[in-house]
Amino acid sequence: MRSQRTIGRHRKPSRFTSITLGRRANVATAIALVVVVGIGGGLGALVLTRGGEQGSRPASMIATVGPSHASPETSQPSIPTPSAGPVVSEAPSSASSETALPAPIPIAQAMKLGGDHDVAITPAEAKELVASFWPVYASAATPPVNTNALAPLEEGVAKAADPWYCGCVAFDAKLDAIGVAVPRQSAYPARFASLVTSGDGTTAHFDVLEFTRDSARDPWRLANHVQLGAAIDGLRVAPTVDSDGFAVAISTADRQAAVGLLPVLASTWQQAKVSGRASPPAQLDSGSPLVGARLAELTAFGQDAPQANGVRAHFEFTTDSANSRYTFVVNDELTFACGTITETTTWTPPKGHLLAQDASRDQFYPSLPPGEYEKIVDTAPWQVCVATAPGHGAALVLGQDGREYTHSVGTTAPGLPTPTSTNVEVPAPST
Repeated sequence: MRSQRTIGRHRKPSRFTSITLGRRANVATAIALVVVVGIGGGLGALVLTRGGEQGSRPASMIATVGPSHASPETSQPSIPTPSAGPVVSEAPSSASSETALPAPIPIAQAMKLGGDHDVAITPAEAKELVASFWPVYASAATPPVNTNALAPLEEGVAKAADPWYCGCVAFDAKLDAIGVAVPRQSAYPARFASLVTSGDGTTAHFDVLEFTRDSARDPWRLANHVQLGAAIDGLRVAPTVDSDGFAVAISTADRQAAVGLLPVLASTWQQAKVSGRASPPAQLDSGSPLVGARLAELTAFGQDAPQANGVRAHFEFTTDSANSRYTFVVNDELTFACGTITETTTWTPPKGHLLAQDASRDQFYPSLPPGEYEKIVDTAPWQVCVATAPGHGAALVLGQDGREYTHSVGTTAPGLPTPTSTNVEVPAPST
């Protein structure tokens, strides 16, 4: 979809948070990079490691957050490179789930891996599955999106969002690294997460994939996909595993604390829209794009009031169930909790008017057929992750803009022709 819209059209920021690294020469083989994510009450550290030979190495990091194309409603805050703060000089001590990339196998065979042992899938099988899955998935998900190819590979939110994907970003099929967080599990339904690094040799992207399997007879399917951001190729963010390659266990208390932040985020968005005040709670890093920048956008226009397009709207934010959220540990200390926040927006015209979607489907989201409507309801799934570390301050919130996957449904005003006007609101016929 276009990034700029006329009245009545939706503006869609980029899904990616970009990370730019400074460089210096002759740095030792193992380098640990720190992104300071704590704001106000304390410093939180996202520890990223990179290994390699001597030569040009990243020495500092600036994380630029917010949409790549600024809009009047949203600014682009940034997290500056700290002049002082936590310094990490060693790579994480625990094992990393990253090893050499396995060769891809046919996708139908890959999605049936596992079930031959006392666990639903081994870490090695999970890596083979992801190595085979990603090139097929990236090709099918790159515009124009091939929903027929994606359908047998997905379920849940991942599948439901495909028909409405705007095609704003092309995926890179070239894998740079695969990390897997595979719990020791023998019962079904089974699940595991993968943190994929893909790129063209210059720029890399981080993606979190969650796979689920209902039974040993069923194939694995992608249930959730969160784009974390973009970074210089070679940066490593990997799930932490034990000596056998399985995901390290997370205590019940730590898991509950992490997954509990997703409804906190949804509630924060809701309260901001209703009250018109951006008041992020201490648990969430206000420098995260889905906190600070998102709250600025939500408070720019009130609840049940005309929005940027001049049309009155009511917003509701809800979360998925706690059982559907998934967690894993990254780089020894960070607990990632990922899930979905659903934004439901109901658009209504003033009395005596209708909402019009023109023949080119430019006024509202393309999933809405041309016509004149008494009401339009948009449903946008925001797939997000929160990253927390005990004692390190506020949680970083990462993810893509749910409006890239919006599905619109309109209540049709009967007996009216397809509109020819490009205005959002047109007079209703007199009775």
